[in-house]
Amino acid sequence: MFQNSHLIFVIGDRFSEFRSGKSNIILISEYWETLAHETERTAEKIYVAGQGLSGSESIVFELSLTAANREFLRISRLALQPKSKLTHKRKAENIIISTPALIDKNNFVAQLRIDDDCAEMTDHCTGQHLQGMLLMEAARQMFIAVTETHFAEVFPSPATYFVINDFDTKFIAFAFPLPLDIRYTILEQQVRVGRAVSFSVRIEFVQCGKVVCDVKTQFSVHDQKVLNEKEQQRANSALIEKLEFLRGSVEVPNVG
Repeated sequence: MFQNSHLIFVIGDRFSEFRSGKSNIILISEYWETLAHETERTAEKIYVAGQGLSGSESIVFELSLTAANREFLRISRLALQPKSKLTHKRKAENIIISTPALIDKNNFVAQLRIDDDCAEMTDHCTGQHLQGMLLMEAARQMFIAVTETHFAEVFPSPATYFVINDFDTKFIAFAFPLPLDIRYTILEQQVRVGRAVSFSVRIEFVQCGKVVCDVKTQFSVHDQKVLNEKEQQRANSALIEKLEFLRGSVEVPNVG
């Protein structure tokens, strides 16, 4: 049985404000420095990855742990799971969820896997908690990853386009840069052969056994070619409408 003083969470350097004054938290840069000066790794300390580590840092971090530490992570289900490859993100640092695991046909779970260099962290990071936009982006990635992985057989075509119809988010409590699970539940699914497939889902962010953010979203999956044509038509109409609006409501000054 470990003592609380022996368990240390390792987090990204951008979360330095959360680290301040907490003996059970260290930054990843501090961890590397400690590792460089240790002659041998004792079994007394147990290290757990929190939020902020990059993909390469996560790999090296887990390789640096003792066998006992890795076993602790395994049995406590805190070992880092691989990031999802199906989030429609090109840059690895912008993928902030693990691959969703199937619980049953309507329920899935994943880990939040924030990288210090993800788009949402590089321009806005205040206070000790995770910014709300991070959780909203993780929810978006979650419904894409689950649908792409487990429901591709009902897509209207191989090339698809996801459309958000509703995105109701409730922030219940602060989420912090510690391990956090994402629970995904399908509430309703509509499949119309040859047409858009729609889903209504609930996405809960759970930290320390409590739901800190609750998202209910409705989205649909369309044939990309069909939707691209509709989008082009509506884009053209929007431009024409804006020009007509300005022509009728704004007096253009003489510039001659």
